[in-house]
Amino acid sequence: MNPFIRYASVVTVTLGLAAIARADQEYDWTGGSAGYSGSIVLDSNSNVAGTISDVVSAEVTTPQGTFDLVPSQVFYVQPVFDWNPSEITDMWIDWSPNGIGWAGLGANYGGSGVSFDGSGYITDEESTWSVDFAGSWTAVGGNAVPDGASTLGLLFGAIASITTLRRRFAS
Repeated sequence: MNPFIRYASVVTVTLGLAAIARADQEYDWTGGSAGYSGSIVLDSNSNVAGTISDVVSAEVTTPQGTFDLVPSQVFYVQPVFDWNPSEITDMWIDWSPNGIGWAGLGANYGGSGVSFDGSGYITDEESTWSVDFAGSWTAVGGNAVPDGASTLGLLFGAIASITTLRRRFAS
């Protein structure tokens, strides 16, 4: 077998595995009450010591509207939360959209004298208290969604490696 093809194959497989390891995972609010939905994208499909920096994006919808998580608007986050490839198992994040009221999402949090023993919650307090404890945060599909920035970087790295190898073996 041509050494170039062998090396290019190894590089491609290695970069593919690296892309999978650095993939984002989306979790959606499922099984909740009518009028409630949400999604949160985390930077991996599993973590037992996650923090707010692991949140790529989040959005909750209640009967009062849709609220996107903006990191500068977060006023409370559980210090450590965790999730696995199937579901978010422990989390609490609250933020103040537009500086008025608050929105939040969570799962099985039991701190600060408050215990949510259900699978999760979505809430807002824009105009009236609105909360849904009926659902849970479950992973979308069985596969992680590729992180665009890291995947693009890996692609450029693979192209550069293959180009260098072709020049080397062409001479």
